[in-house]
Amino acid sequence: MTYYYEYKELGNARIRIYRERRICNIPLVSIVIPTIGKRPELLMDAIDSIYKNNYGNFEILVVYGGDNVQNARNIGWDLSNGKYICFLDDDDVFLKGKIQKQVEYMKYNNNCGLCCTGYTSTVNGVKRTKIPVVNSNYTLAINGFCMSTTSAYMIRNDIKEKTGNFDEELVFDHEYDLAIRIAMHGYNIHTIPEILMKQIGHEGNMSLDFIKRIKGQIQMFIRYRKNFSVKRKISVFVLTGLYVCGIVFGKGVINTLHLVESYSQKRYMERFKDYNGMPIGGNI
Repeated sequence: MTYYYEYKELGNARIRIYRERRICNIPLVSIVIPTIGKRPELLMDAIDSIYKNNYGNFEILVVYGGDNVQNARNIGWDLSNGKYICFLDDDDVFLKGKIQKQVEYMKYNNNCGLCCTGYTSTVNGVKRTKIPVVNSNYTLAINGFCMSTTSAYMIRNDIKEKTGNFDEELVFDHEYDLAIRIAMHGYNIHTIPEILMKQIGHEGNMSLDFIKRIKGQIQMFIRYRKNFSVKRKISVFVLTGLYVCGIVFGKGVINTLHLVESYSQKRYMERFKDYNGMPIGGNI
């Protein structure tokens, strides 16, 4: 077994890099964890979940600080050495098998630029699960909301020169914007329809969160309005209205949205109850 540790400082960011290789003939996977350094117990749970995946060749890049979360992710991404790269927020955890199953799919599907998984979260006492469309292309990505969260992503590292990394100017929907650009360059987006990541919910400042969501919707609309379908444009206005209601009426609105989403996702998952982990080919 080979173990390596390195410490770097870049601007206002500090980076701790941990590498562990127990199996030499499998691809190196980089996992970038951006953190503000104020919740060490959650950060340790996130790191521990990577080790519990029992994948034999990985590096962890913990990025403290940075200008914002996207900047921290990009710093880690630029320093990464893996063939594949994952991102894990410091308050999220990988579930068993996530890394291995994503690597196995991407290894045999060279045109897959982004592999996602389903995830579960509990916010304000409401539990929800989400599994995006199993196979997605540009048309589906640009006109759909059913994308996974950043901590469920695994990206082929060598596509960054074409697609770019996270847009640090966006205030919301960073992962959705990146997924659109990946699909725009002709890469497929695949989802393993299993719950392989867990979000740890925090209430935080809900009004501020809704404001960020509204700004993000406006930014995405301005950027992609020429490519959006009419239905997608209507959805943007409806969602923006719901976020405004969230500011006015509080968390009851978002709880209702999460309940509706959880029900729809359960119905969706029933379609894949016989899924055995093997790749599903083709685009929908």
